[in-house]
Amino acid sequence: MLSFGSTKLSAKLNQCISFFVTILLSERRNIEAKMINEIKAQEMSRLNSIFHPYANSQIQGLGGKRFVHYTNAATAFSILKNKQMWLRNAMAMNDFSEIEWGKFCVDAALNSGAGKGFANAINSISDELYAESVNGFYGDFPEIQKNSFIACVAEHEDGEDRLGRLSMWRAYGNVALVFRNSTLTENWNSGLGIQSTPVAYLTPDKAIGQIAEISRSVIANLSFLQTIPRDILISVLKNLLRLAVLAIKHPGFEEEREWRLIYTEGINISVVIERELEVIAGCPQFVCKLPLKNNARFGITGSDLSQLIDRIIIGPADHSALMRQAFICQLEELGVLEAAAKVSVSEIPLRR
Repeated sequence: MLSFGSTKLSAKLNQCISFFVTILLSERRNIEAKMINEIKAQEMSRLNSIFHPYANSQIQGLGGKRFVHYTNAATAFSILKNKQMWLRNAMAMNDFSEIEWGKFCVDAALNSGAGKGFANAINSISDELYAESVNGFYGDFPEIQKNSFIACVAEHEDGEDRLGRLSMWRAYGNVALVFRNSTLTENWNSGLGIQSTPVAYLTPDKAIGQIAEISRSVIANLSFLQTIPRDILISVLKNLLRLAVLAIKHPGFEEEREWRLIYTEGINISVVIERELEVIAGCPQFVCKLPLKNNARFGITGSDLSQLIDRIIIGPADHSALMRQAFICQLEELGVLEAAAKVSVSEIPLRR
């Protein structure tokens, strides 16, 4: 057995071994992602409208709506100070059963009568395309669970600027960071290598309805789909199922109006996201750190916090006046103009 005198050297060696193993395991999925990127400028919009009708309609209906991230004061301050947001592993989410619920709904849809119709529609594009795509997804699923990282935001209404949302204060913390939406739905997707998607609050029956809608769209666009290379179609279909599992949630949470920022190692490709070990609530774990700043070298614009941040709402908390003062100072350090006008204290009388 090899022995190393330095625990730091040993840890570094293990990290390097893990890194190269990850590269070998993910090489095939990286090739798939690159193939999709090659056609994105010309045809990805149409493919999204065919295979992601719910997400597409939600994005089209956003208008100027903003997004909000509810969290505790320490995390909010860290996001601003370090100009980065951490994406947590899907297995470390508040309720890991969310992922199981997503898979349950996907399984129900694929095994239903509508699922058989979906299989027939996909196979009408190319023989055995359905089996190759779906079997590939289920083969990848353990790795998807292990290597998917998520950050959550929610739609923010104009009427919530003063008070925030009671249910979110109760569930997630005492600070709300409100973001403008254009960067979330546009630049972050292309430049940073993440995918943003609205959460779909579905029962199995509603998931069946969604797959029936996709089947109809496939048939209506059959001629176009038959021009797309088979390998790309397989990647698109596997991506559909992956996002469905990661972004379907029980209807009981519908009032949250949640969107998810998703990064799956080996599938999503990013030149700026860093994967590092951190200790959160006593649990050592990997997180993916998403930089909230522009990067001219890689053509990333509109992602700087000074451009992203719209306002900060301090929820029910002890020492809210001190917190407001600190957040104003931090916004000023970021170069945000009229910082004091952008930090308010919620007047909601929440009892804890």
